[in-house]
Order: sequence, then C-alpha cells, then structure tokens
Amino acid sequence: MKFGRLASLVMVLIVAVAAVPAPASDSEPPDRDPFEAWNRPVHKFNETLDVNVMQPVARGYRAVTPRPAQRAIANFFENLLLPLSIVGGMLQLDSEKMLTDTGRFVVNSTIGIGGLFDPASSMGLEYQQEDLGQAFESWGLKHSPYLVLPFLGPTTLVQVPDRIIGPLIQPAILGSYWHESLWALDLLSTRAELLAASGLLDESAADSYIFTREAFLQRRRFLLYDGDPPLDDFDAFFDDF
Repeated sequence: MKFGRLASLVMVLIVAVAAVPAPASDSEPPDRDPFEAWNRPVHKFNETLDVNVMQPVARGYRAVTPRPAQRAIANFFENLLLPLSIVGGMLQLDSEKMLTDTGRFVVNSTIGIGGLFDPASSMGLEYQQEDLGQAFESWGLKHSPYLVLPFLGPTTLVQVPDRIIGPLIQPAILGSYWHESLWALDLLSTRAELLAASGLLDESAADSYIFTREAFLQRRRFLLYDGDPPLDDFDAFFDDF
C-alpha cells in the first residue's frame, strides 16, 4: 500500500472516530463494557487459541532463539510502529513527544540498522508510546467502550484505527522488502514477550475476562496520563474483584 492511500485511510478513520459524541457528564462514568455479550465468547475463543497454539509456539520460539536475537526482532517491529506514535503525539499537539519519537525513529532506522538495535534510548530518546487512540481520548473520548476482537484481543473503539493501520504501516515502510511472513514473526515475537504476564493471569484471576478487561483499561489510562493516572482509577479497578 502506498503512503498516499495509507494517509487517506488515516484521515477517514480519524474523522469517523472523532464524530463519536463524548459523554455528556463525567459525574456518572458510562458503562465501559456494553458489548460484554459479544466480548466474553470472543475472549474465550482467543484464550483457547492462545493456550493451545500461541503459548506453545511462543515457548518454542524462546527456547530456540537467542535472547539478543529476540530483542533485536522486538526492536525491529517496535520501530516500524513509531510513525503511529509520532502521529498520536502530533494530534495531541505535544511537540516534545512528536519530536522525541521522530528522532528515535530516525536514529534507530539508520544507526540502529533498520531498528534492530536501539541506540536512541542511550541518547535519551525514549519510546513515548503514543497512538491514535490516546489522541482521541485526549480530545474527550476517555470512556470509549471496551471491545474484544477475534485473534487481536482487547481494545477500545477509539483504538480500532490503530489496530487497522498498524499492520498496514509495516509494508508501507518496507516496500519491496516486506514479506507476509513478517506479520507472523511480529505476532510470535509479541506473544513471547508476554509469556510472563500469562503466568500472572493464570495464577491471579478468578475470572480471566474481568481481570483482562480491567488490566487493559487501566493500562490505557496509565498511558493517557503518562504514568500518573488519578488514584480513583485504581480504586475502581479493585472494586471489580
């Protein structure tokens, strides 16, 4: 896909999400899970697929792949997603984050050999972890409904553009160097990085659906507030258990 078509898709999705009305009042937070009847079966499907397919394959990947190679692969795919973070910072009118991620992308794409290495972090150019969803949340859509997608897992409605555009950015950047098998490698690398979290979920969650939902929503709040969310958000999290 050429950058022109990708840019057009970005604009269409931004306009579509921005058209969703914000809640009239924050005095009574809206139901974040109006799609629970859909979400729970999809969560169960994803969980079954993960336990029976993804986790065993991810463990095999970690067993046969040297740790430095795993880190380089994870760095490579993270670097390809930096344009989304750059745009997210730009839409929030946060020039510092936008310039930091832009510098990180340039340094790691060149000195870091296509993103395999991360010299940018040692230069103080830390990954800002912005995205389109955070931009929409900063515009007032903070209570976007929780949604579970087949194969893709947890998200919110304002994050759907990220989920669509993210996989399209990679081939757009790499052009003829892109191969479809890289999508599978990206998924495998990401799953391997999350194996430790899977153990925590198995040990801690009486209801894996609620635990996953609340942990995901709190993570989104953590990112929106740059690591310093209001304390009442954490109180609400524990109220569900």
